[in-house]
Amino acid sequence: MIWILLLYVLPFIVCCVLGYYMSKTNGETMKDYLNSVLLCLIPLLNIIAVIAGIFFLIEDWIKNDDKWQDFLNKKL
Repeated sequence: MIWILLLYVLPFIVCCVLGYYMSKTNGETMKDYLNSVLLCLIPLLNIIAVIAGIFFLIEDWIKNDDKWQDFLNKKL
């Protein structure tokens, strides 16, 4: 039972939350969001979507953080 929660339910919930955030930032409609939720019902796809969403959030965080931008813009 715990494996079902860890490998299917938890990634599905995380995928839905990340999909909502990405849909909200891209200005998509509810129809587009629900299509992505249907794709997240497939276990392999929701694990891939969680990994891609984490990379999206890290990239967004780096772009908006002033300390990271100062570090990346330093000359060698």
